[in-house]
Amino acid sequence: KITEEEAIARIADPFRDFMLSQVRGKDLQLFADIAQANAEKPDRKLAAPLPVPPKAANAPEEKIDMRILIPAFMISELRRGFEIGFLIVLPFLIIDMIVATLVMSMGMMMMPPSVISLPFKILFFILIDGWNILVSGLVRSFY
Repeated sequence: KITEEEAIARIADPFRDFMLSQVRGKDLQLFADIAQANAEKPDRKLAAPLPVPPKAANAPEEKIDMRILIPAFMISELRRGFEIGFLIVLPFLIIDMIVATLVMSMGMMMMPPSVISLPFKILFFILIDGWNILVSGLVRSFY
């Protein structure tokens, strides 16, 4: 049997290595700067300031504190998710604009363009093998 502290230490290293390989240096530096600014406040309630590595983004050989690494990793992943979401929505917006232009030019003012564009969007997603592209983009973002 091992203690909880030893178990956490053993588990944390693989997660730390994975997150360090995926996190953007800019995000890591942002949270290191925030942690450093909080550590320097005089009205801090903790007994001792927590160590913050200087220039964490440029020093991967140092052990970066998990309270810096975890939020930086989350922000990096959110950014990647928004990028993928934008790239998915962009063709659908173009389809909407084309269909709306065609519907209005034919004089069908009362016909909602989404009624016509939805089948085209589904067909487009199926024809380009959208699920394969989406899943491969998500999985490849970790390499």
